[in-house]
Amino acid sequence: MSKQALAEVLRRIMKKAIVENAPVKAPEKPKQEPGTKEKPSTPEKPKGPSRKVGDPHKAPQHVPKKATMNEDEMLNKIVSRFKSKKK
Repeated sequence: MSKQALAEVLRRIMKKAIVENAPVKAPEKPKQEPGTKEKPSTPEKPKGPSRKVGDPHKAPQHVPKKATMNEDEMLNKIVSRFKSKKK
């Protein structure tokens, strides 16, 4: 057998082995056009009062100033503050 014939036989064997071991092409998927999904309908939940942060059963430790002062007292404090700054 000559070198050329041997090379030809080896080429055929190699091509056959390559074709047999080649990965299979994935089937083509049908193309889908982009669209929007519909939002699933859910029943409306009634909104209750917001949840307190911390311990909801604990009483507040301080009383806000607006609850202890009336409008006249607050106005008098503001006026006295401005008068003291102008001196």
